[in-house]
Amino acid sequence: MNKYLLSLLLLLPITFVVAQDNDENNEDEVEEVVVLGIKQSLKDAIDIKRSNVGIVDAITAEDFGQFPDGNLAESLARVVGVAIDRSNVEGQKVAVRGFGPEFNLVTLNGRQMPTIPGQWDGGRSFNFGDISSHGISAVEIYKSTNLTLPTGGIGSTINMVTTKPLSIDGKMTSMSLAGVNDTTRVNGIKNPVEFDFVTATNNGSWGWSASGSYQTRANREEGTQESNWQTTLPYEVAAGGALASEGNSYQRERRRLDNATITGSSKRADNAIFVPERHGYQIKDNNRTRKNFQATLQKAFGDNVEATLDYTYSEVKFQTEGTRWGSWLAGWNSTALTVADNGAVTDITTALVDYDHEATWGNSRNHNNSLGLNVTWDVNDDLTMQFDMHQSTAELTGPSIDNVMTFSTGVTSSNTNNVIGHGGINKYAYSRNYSASEFAGDTATINDRDSLNDMEQIRLFGEWTNSNGMFSDALKSVEFGFSRVDQAFSDRRADQEYTIAAGSTAADFDDSIFTPTTLQNFMNGFNGFNNTDANYYFDINHDAAYQAFTGALGANMTAGQTDSNSRVTEVLDSVYVQLNFESTFMDRPLNTVFALRYEEASNKSVGLSPMPNQIIWDFPGMSYGTNGVVTIQNNAHDGMEVTTAGDALLTDVSDSTTQNLLLPALSMSWAMSENEVVRFGLSQSIARPALRDLSSVYDLSVTQRTVPTASVGNPQLEPMKSTNFDIAYENYYAEGSYVAVNVFHKELEDFISSSTTSESVNGITDPAMSENALKARATVDEFFDLVTARNAACGVTTGWDYGEDCVQYSATSPFALTDVYWQQLLNYDTFFRGREVMYAWYTWFYNMNPTYQSWGGYTNPDGNYVGPWRAPWDYTGNVDNAEGWVVPGSEFPLVSSATDPLAMFQVTKPVNLKEGGVDGIELAWQHVMDNGYGVQFNMTKVVGGDVEPDLNSLYAQDALPGLGDSGNFSVFYENESFTGRLALNHRGETYVGEGNYFQPLYVEARTHVDVAISYRVDDKLGFFFDAMNITDEPTRLFARHSEMLFLSQDHGPVYKAGFRYKF
Repeated sequence: MNKYLLSLLLLLPITFVVAQDNDENNEDEVEEVVVLGIKQSLKDAIDIKRSNVGIVDAITAEDFGQFPDGNLAESLARVVGVAIDRSNVEGQKVAVRGFGPEFNLVTLNGRQMPTIPGQWDGGRSFNFGDISSHGISAVEIYKSTNLTLPTGGIGSTINMVTTKPLSIDGKMTSMSLAGVNDTTRVNGIKNPVEFDFVTATNNGSWGWSASGSYQTRANREEGTQESNWQTTLPYEVAAGGALASEGNSYQRERRRLDNATITGSSKRADNAIFVPERHGYQIKDNNRTRKNFQATLQKAFGDNVEATLDYTYSEVKFQTEGTRWGSWLAGWNSTALTVADNGAVTDITTALVDYDHEATWGNSRNHNNSLGLNVTWDVNDDLTMQFDMHQSTAELTGPSIDNVMTFSTGVTSSNTNNVIGHGGINKYAYSRNYSASEFAGDTATINDRDSLNDMEQIRLFGEWTNSNGMFSDALKSVEFGFSRVDQAFSDRRADQEYTIAAGSTAADFDDSIFTPTTLQNFMNGFNGFNNTDANYYFDINHDAAYQAFTGALGANMTAGQTDSNSRVTEVLDSVYVQLNFESTFMDRPLNTVFALRYEEASNKSVGLSPMPNQIIWDFPGMSYGTNGVVTIQNNAHDGMEVTTAGDALLTDVSDSTTQNLLLPALSMSWAMSENEVVRFGLSQSIARPALRDLSSVYDLSVTQRTVPTASVGNPQLEPMKSTNFDIAYENYYAEGSYVAVNVFHKELEDFISSSTTSESVNGITDPAMSENALKARATVDEFFDLVTARNAACGVTTGWDYGEDCVQYSATSPFALTDVYWQQLLNYDTFFRGREVMYAWYTWFYNMNPTYQSWGGYTNPDGNYVGPWRAPWDYTGNVDNAEGWVVPGSEFPLVSSATDPLAMFQVTKPVNLKEGGVDGIELAWQHVMDNGYGVQFNMTKVVGGDVEPDLNSLYAQDALPGLGDSGNFSVFYENESFTGRLALNHRGETYVGEGNYFQPLYVEARTHVDVAISYRVDDKLGFFFDAMNITDEPTRLFARHSEMLFLSQDHGPVYKAGFRYKF
């Protein structure tokens, strides 16, 4: 907190000096408060707030072409109930009342706009980083339902209003130019600038306006890689299979930690321990170029018709290049670890790890176009009609996930990892130093993506004023309208993996590609940590690395053929009617609004999907040559793999649905005094399913090495519905000042969660469920039961080859398991998934000789003992078939055949299941003083007990992303020449979704401090200075508990300085 107080102290002396100087120069003048900039903006926003019946907040421009912030989301952060998500120290998306971006609808001049989803999000949320603020005159935040606007926002509907030329006087032009200093920049654009302009001309009966911006920025992003946390349980608990049925079993048992010295213990009721999957770090150099252009042409035809033609264009180009490094942990080969009471591993030492490095890069372009027409016709004194249409597109080209080349040394060492080190990130040390000469290329993945969202909307709406008191004197007007939104979304994705042949060595990669670089200033996490085996990584020369990699590969790398192409169309028809009443209650004005909106939505999903054509079941850790020759190498399938055949198996799969609903809304505002207003709202609103969730494209995988899985969207999804209750009290006790309290409750139904069922996909069969496979499972289980019981009876804790007399078998015994690899499989059944591996092994033997009836074997004519417990690589295809146990043509891997039973995939899809409620309270205080000072404060507290994750659960949960508290505090000073503002934006701990292994993920509470200072030389020229994130607040995500670091990023402060000129 001291750093925030320090920031306040830095600003206040400046404002006092300016205020004192102004007072001294005007002692003899009549005292007059000049309302400029911030104060005028706040008063205009209050006018919008008071004039609405529902609960509405607003932000308006401080001057022509001058919004309070260059980024709209940054301005929204000071609105009560609004929290922003920043990326690279720039606001991009907003959460309102604890509801994340996908539950808030953003419109432009009342029009719904298309968006493109990120790699993982759904695609309904709007990115404020795409739009410059200079052409925006106001932003309205409707928290209670307004059914005259498009539906889709449960948290809020946010409407951006652009500059209209016929609303200004004469001709006005404003431009600004600023230099940007991102304190983290190392490479990339050397002199980032921001240039913005807006101009408008009102010629009486017609007018035009244009605004544009060109902004460049370069920054370095330091942080950790995403690290999932695996859940381990005592063997006797996990063996029951409860967690296995949830798809989390392949790392569930505690057996892999048997060789580790454990300090501390889990105090959880289930004794679960959470082990970090890896420690990983990254440095990325980012370049961003943003272009915006808006143009509006207005024409008045007489006194009763006005036409508006507008065009909006935005483009963001993003380039990134980085290096990642770290090691895999996950408890494998762990020798020591410390466990906290909550089950989180806080320190871990792991043997046999490599110091892996990766080179990453990406290049994407996101652009939007919107062309609209609005015609307003005052039919008579009582009736106004409007026709509005727009055709808009959002398009993304280039991958939304980075390309990557991996490099490793093949030299292992012991790694000690302190999960929580300096600066809240992991620190680590290896037992040896690595050198550039040891690195060789390993694998690479190249990604590509093309996404297009095309939207057309037509609206016909109007308002009839009841000037003659028809029906009722209290009925003042009726608003009505029709809308059709036609949206088509397509998402094509491709990725191709490459592996360098085994013959390539470190000699193929010049040492100059890898430069050892200190970590002393890396997020302050390694400062003071002087272990020479830890405080370095290898910076990778990307161009040289790519040339060496493709040289060793013998080919260039591309993303290859299309892997999937999802196409979703949505047609939404709606009609609404809204009755506006004015009456009195207790002799004070009472305004009432009652509205109904009927909607019919038709969805169709057509997916060009990779469909499975066979299942391959291999032995992990092995590869197979001709004639069944086995070698001990890495196996490409590593268990079971569901394969497709590229474009040849890309198949159209489609589904569609039509839904309709009726939404009511009641809003009331009562002026209990000249300064006090009480508001009440009761309504229903919806949030439509994410575009990704409507896709019919399959994503195929395998879990537990033998269970085929698939995930797919669900075009039958219904919108999530919310019944909303709002009550608010507002006291406007002075000009520009007010205090407000809002209490709200949202009762949710049809909350979208996931469901898993067993289904056949494309009619393929499963070799792991054949008759011989089932017999093999029974054989292996019998074997494990026998040796487990025998060891227990003998008091043996290691080894599995003991007889009934508790004497270990000799090496020549039929039961001797002399192969080290299989000894490990038996000793660490779950750690290596030994049992699943042996299922495949025995199935292979039974396929070669169906006469085998047990796990026993026999001696062949040469006197060599043969049997399925010996390692498979002890045999080759040259074994004498006359011995009667080899069936020609039955080599591995095992491939699905027509005689096998149908493969039953565990298919996961989104469904409407969950119900729950969210309660919240908002407090807001705004005070403008006569001496030029002002203060804004607000806070939002939300509680959603039945839509929040349960930290005691180890299974999949349905929770509401974005749920978290927020608060903002700002102080400002303003006179005729000087404006200064200090803003603190706080967002509480926020649930953001579920990671792997069903771990709930949270963003840690954080507070950003920003400063804005401007000086007006005269009515035309002014200078400004903005500083964002001046306290260098990182963004940190954790899984379940704060000790379980998932991701941490440090973007550093950003400073802007420039001038603004009005013509």
